[in-house]
Amino acid sequence: MDNKNQKALTKVHSVEILSREKINIVGAVEVLSSTDKEATIKLEDGYMVICGVGLTILKLIPEAKELSFEGKIEGIKYISKLTKKSFFGKVFK
Repeated sequence: MDNKNQKALTKVHSVEILSREKINIVGAVEVLSSTDKEATIKLEDGYMVICGVGLTILKLIPEAKELSFEGKIEGIKYISKLTKKSFFGKVFK
């Protein structure tokens, strides 16, 4: 497989962070969970977890796969698949 075909198969997303106070994501398929401290987003090629303080969703356009949050951004983590925690796993973490 050559480079052109490989790029066509790769799902693309982009992340823009503005002064650690706003984050814009293109390529977001779904918001799986969102609190004021953490948001889990399904991307076309995996998942993203955003950690922060005072996180709120500013914009969600599912057709365009656009998503924006505001708040103090403290970290972003990519994960390939989600693992469900049991009730006791959540309580005793």
